[in-house]
This record gives sequence, C-alpha cells and structure tokens, in this order.
Amino acid sequence: MDNTAFTMKDYIVSTTKKGIDWIAKKKEILADTMKLIRNKQYDRIVIVATGSSYNAATESRIALQHILGISTSIVEANIYSTYDYKYYKNSLIIGISQSGTSKSTIAAMKIARNINSDVIIFTSDKNSPISEYASSVVDIGCGHEELDYVTLGHNMTLIALFGFAVYGSFCLGKITDAKCAEYFNELENILNGIEIAANSSEQWYEKNKKELLAMKRVYLIGSGPNYGTCAEGALKLVETLHINATYHEIESFTHGPHLAVDKYSYCICIGGYDKEKEKIEAVFNGFCDTTEYSYFIGCRDVNDKCMCFSSEYREIFSPLACVIPLQMLTFLLCRDKNIDLIHDQQQEFRKYVTGHLY
Repeated sequence: MDNTAFTMKDYIVSTTKKGIDWIAKKKEILADTMKLIRNKQYDRIVIVATGSSYNAATESRIALQHILGISTSIVEANIYSTYDYKYYKNSLIIGISQSGTSKSTIAAMKIARNINSDVIIFTSDKNSPISEYASSVVDIGCGHEELDYVTLGHNMTLIALFGFAVYGSFCLGKITDAKCAEYFNELENILNGIEIAANSSEQWYEKNKKELLAMKRVYLIGSGPNYGTCAEGALKLVETLHINATYHEIESFTHGPHLAVDKYSYCICIGGYDKEKEKIEAVFNGFCDTTEYSYFIGCRDVNDKCMCFSSEYREIFSPLACVIPLQMLTFLLCRDKNIDLIHDQQQEFRKYVTGHLY
C-alpha cells in the first residue's frame, strides 16, 4: 500500500512491526549514544520538546528516571530557549522532533550546543535540520508519516525513549542482562497486543458510538506516566475534532477542576495501574455518580463504558498501551464525522505562526 493511502488506524497498528524492528536493531541505533553516556556522569537529563513529542516525553519520563536512576525533567522548547537554558549547562539534553523540522526545538538545540551541553536528538530523519546540533542522533524508526496528526511517530518516540532507558541502564551497569531482557520482552508483549487493542477499542467505540459522536467537551484524567497519555489524547481530539478536550493529573483535578463536571460532561479516566489504582477508581466512581458519560481505559472492566486490556502492564510502560484507544477514538470519530485527516485544517492560522513557532 502506498503511504498516502494509509489511514490513521494503519499507522497505529503498524507500531507493532516498527517497534519490534527497532528493538531488534537497538544496539546499532544506540551505539553512538551509548559511547556518549558512558564517558560522562550526568546528574540530570533534560528533555526539550513540544507538541506530541512533549507528550511522549511526559509519558516516558518516569520510566527514564526509574530505570536509568537519573533525575529527568521536561521543558517546552520555547521555555528552554527563552528562560531556562542557563540553568542546565551540565545536564544531558535530549531534544525530540519527530520530523526533525520543529523550529522551536531546533532553536533550543542550537542554544544547548552553544553552551557546550551534550545533546541527543530523537528524530525520524537523521539528516533533518535538527540533527546538525546533535552530539548523537537516535532514529526513532517511524519514517515519514503523511498525516499531520501523528500517531505512529508518537508511539515510536515512546519505544525509542523506553529503549534508551533500558539499554542505557544495562550499558551503564545499572541493571543485569536478565533484567534488560525482561524489560524488552514486556515492551514486545505490549507491541504484539496493539492490533488486538485497536480492534477492542473499535468494539468499545461501537457500543458507545451514539453518545461519543455527540461529545463536545471531555475531561481526560490520568496519573503517573498516563498523565502524559491524557495530554496526547486531548491533543488528538482537539486538533482533529476541534472539541474542548482538557487533561488533568488525578490529584490536581480534585483541587478545583472537578467542580465544573456536570451531567453533560464527558469524562475518561486512563490507567489505574500500581500506585494510583485506588485513586483513579475513586475518581471514576465519582464521575459515574455525576454523569452517564463516564469511561475508563486501562485495567478496569465493569461495563461497556470500560475499555479493558487483556493483560495488566507495568505502570511505567503502560502509556504505550493506553494511548491506543485514544488514538483509535480520534480515528473513528473523524471517520464517522467525515473529517479530513490528510489536509491541513488550519492553513489560515498556520500562516501567521510559520517561521516563528513551527
């Protein structure tokens, strides 16, 4: 099939093959990067990104920090360039741009190199403009994605960041070969379940189709790494459907935003793994008492409103699974509303910011 004929669902399910291929080639892909991190002791990693790349960083930050044992933070590219760069001189900088052409992230990486920071670039194009400022480049392995509203690129960014954390920790002697293999086996298990998850998501959608098509305002609530999943889901719904989708970390949601929920609100809880399971289930129960439009994506299976996975995944890797139903929800709503996902819907607005922000 020609890439131009790919639907969003095609890109979503292609994550399996692309992801497993990336894991198989990880030693080659990460060779230069491993040489870099072996030679220095970093006390902090700073990820610089924007948009979907920023969301992938948020989804993977806890895994990087936990597995590598290095404090990890995330900064919006424009914030880094304008305000924060001077405070991160001795940190390892990771710049993420799936296309390699994000102007704000390129500008940030130029500054990082000018102050002699080590810079690792995660991108799908090793010859893209951002790579000029790299100490090393990690190919995320998604190739070119024809749709502006990326799914495969986001998912492969997750795989590359998770893979960097696991293989990096092994190369630094922080985890054993057996533990390294265990982590990668779990990632492969999630990847092998993506098509099943996509099909299950479609079944979940069909059961709730009528009310989901009427959705105008939705809250996405998550915890831990799935706070980032909520951000990515909200971004996809906003940029394609142009509805009011907001996302919240579970604890902050209960400090004010919850008061705006009424019987007309749509609410999606995401995750429910490990440490935050009881909290997110409590919030979901609260939603159910307030509005009939309450849904759950993760490890809870109570009724047709719940999209439950057949396996319960390690929390730090769960965004790779939990993002699939949100991507599928976006695809299916756009399909049934006849929304064009190939052509730019915001050309008039984009002409004002191109050259400044994009």
